[in-house]
Amino acid sequence: MPEKHLALMVQKQANKYGERTALRYRENGQWQEISWKETGERVNAVAKALLEMGVNGGDMVGVFSQNCPEWTIADLGILSVRGVSVPIYATNTAKQAEYIVDEAEIAVLFVGSKDQYQKAASIIGTSKYLKKIIVFDGSVPLAGSDEAMYFKDFLEVGRKSTRDEEREERLKKADMNELATLIYTSGTTGEPKGVVLNHSNFYFSFQAHNKRLAVSDEDISMCFLPLSHVFERTCTYFALGTGMVVNYCDDTGKIVAYLQEVKPTIMCAVPRFYEKIYAAVFEKLEKAPPSKKNLFNWAVELGEQVYMREKEKKSIPWDLKLKHKIAVKLVLGKLRGVVGGRIRFFPCAGAPLSKHIE
Repeated sequence: MPEKHLALMVQKQANKYGERTALRYRENGQWQEISWKETGERVNAVAKALLEMGVNGGDMVGVFSQNCPEWTIADLGILSVRGVSVPIYATNTAKQAEYIVDEAEIAVLFVGSKDQYQKAASIIGTSKYLKKIIVFDGSVPLAGSDEAMYFKDFLEVGRKSTRDEEREERLKKADMNELATLIYTSGTTGEPKGVVLNHSNFYFSFQAHNKRLAVSDEDISMCFLPLSHVFERTCTYFALGTGMVVNYCDDTGKIVAYLQEVKPTIMCAVPRFYEKIYAAVFEKLEKAPPSKKNLFNWAVELGEQVYMREKEKKSIPWDLKLKHKIAVKLVLGKLRGVVGGRIRFFPCAGAPLSKHIE
């Protein structure tokens, strides 16, 4: 069973898994790893640095960044002081970010790259609340004021802090019914609205998933959709709570290449992802000779027959099994290879998915 508070969950996993890999990310064209022990240490450092800055339980702290391990580490650090994590889409304009900062009364804001830093820096002088910007990307030139600092320096503040006892005492009082996050809507129907989610909302979601999905710490997750959206955020929490390795996609335009490198077993996606893969496959098929088209259609039809029998828990006749084995070798295995070849399931949400594509 998962812990009832997300900060306690990550502490438990760090203690359990130690040197085992928790997070993976791309840097200089190579996949880098962060262990559970390192993840737990960085989360605690974030928590103590926030305490040094005077963040109290229930205070709102913002995260304005693209997907990266620092996003998750900052998020969990905020929760570890029983603060409230407020994500802002990495693509939001300065005006949109300012609205959320002022509406949620955010004093400390984590930002990802140069783009988000410049937007945050442009509003710090006019915002009634924003006082400090923490920048994940250490290559971003800072304006030279005390209002901004690099994430690596922020971690050092936490490491040097002596507030371990205060952090532990605060977590001892953690409750599943307290506020975990405020997630703002897109604002397409007026001003964005902050959706209130408690730790209990995530806990009961995990309960439901554990009853229906056979997942384990042997699974590999790809963090593809924006963490600022509740779908990917919850899936990443669930992956961490289960002990999976979480891989961060830093460029959605390279997702197919990353899938073939990482070979994940689980990944959240929206219908558009499958529609694009489907269109690419069939565009290629249109240029193929009739013999290949016939082979493809034969294999897909066999695959559907086997899938439906498995779904309905019916036995598969030996001749169908044999044909299916041939279909996998000639066609279906290659199709699976497009998304890495090890997929167990890809949760899909956000819009209707065509039954034909499914």
